[in-house]
Amino acid sequence: APLGVIEHQNSNFELISFPNPAKNGLLNVSYTIDRIENINFDIINILGETVLTLNDHSAKTNGQYNRTFDISTLTNGTYFLKLSTLSFTETLRFVVAH
Repeated sequence: APLGVIEHQNSNFELISFPNPAKNGLLNVSYTIDRIENINFDIINILGETVLTLNDHSAKTNGQYNRTFDISTLTNGTYFLKLSTLSFTETLRFVVAH
């Protein structure tokens, strides 16, 4: 993956977050899924506490999606972006550096 991009993929989806570190208060997320899913995002701090929940309650069909999250309220540090559906969960690490 290019510098500043965190990428993860398996047979059901691909998940990318950028930039890393996130410096402008925004985190861009691109994900690809291969079936209809309800997508939920949680941002978790290093202590394992959920600090933001970014749920997308509409079902997504297979395809690629892009989301931008406002993370300006987060303090500098390491966080985890957890994408979850009924069929899988994946977590990526990212850094906030204002």
